[in-house]
Amino acid sequence: MFSKYISKSKIHSIVQQHQMSSFNVQQEISAIIEKDAVLNEEITQLSNYDCDCENKNVTRLWHFPVLCLLLFPIYVTFFGLYIRYGMFEYLFLSIMFIGLLLDCFWII
Repeated sequence: MFSKYISKSKIHSIVQQHQMSSFNVQQEISAIIEKDAVLNEEITQLSNYDCDCENKNVTRLWHFPVLCLLLFPIYVTFFGLYIRYGMFEYLFLSIMFIGLLLDCFWII
């Protein structure tokens, strides 16, 4: 889409500048942390803390009974409208997808 208004070389240049500035900021932050002994120790302690952060699918570990209960009547309503009139297909699928992500009881 941007290629209609900006040349590809200009887009590539912008992306490259952003990546370099992001890398420079990361280096500056790392240097500041390494210089401050207290901050460095706290970050080391936090990084050693077992938080299960590596688990990418954390939504499966949590249950959202209140959200699932609130979404259930909306799901039933949109399901009925979709079956009867063919309306609100995207809303029905969106609610179903949210229910799937939250591991709701009404998703079979």
